[in-house]
Amino acid sequence: MDALEMKESYENWLSRNEQYKDLSDKVVRIDTPFLDGSLDNIIIYAENLKDGRINLNDDGWTMDYLETHGFT
Repeated sequence: MDALEMKESYENWLSRNEQYKDLSDKVVRIDTPFLDGSLDNIIIYAENLKDGRINLNDDGWTMDYLETHGFT
């Protein structure tokens, strides 16, 4: 498998394993196939801001998890 085939294979896998759901007219929930330290899928929330930017967050989960496990 060359680099282009590997990239296409990964993009196809990611497309099949991501899920997007509108939570409101401003917020989209993105379920990823990637795992966090607790082996749970990482979920990202994308909020459309008034100025056209997009704010991404994980509802504070990553920082809370790191702090709970001794990282500051």
